[in-house]
Amino acid sequence: MIVDGLNRPPFMCHLSMVEFDDKAPLELLELVNKVFTNLDESHKAVDMQKETQEKTEERVCGFLKILGYPCDFNPNYCRDIVHGEKRTL
Repeated sequence: MIVDGLNRPPFMCHLSMVEFDDKAPLELLELVNKVFTNLDESHKAVDMQKETQEKTEERVCGFLKILGYPCDFNPNYCRDIVHGEKRTL
């Protein structure tokens, strides 16, 4: 379902399930940022390779909270997001 959504407008990522599964952690975070950018243009200016882990955690977890994502946002969860853990993302 995630891959199907990423392959449709406005994202048009042209990913197979295998390609998605083979993504490195930073690449997964970049995909999350691409989705966030579609919802809020302020994420567009972010250079994921230069952004500190603390800033990424603050930005991503903060935006998920704004969106009402159902999670307790404990430190382990936020750390897993920053590290691009597939199970968490």
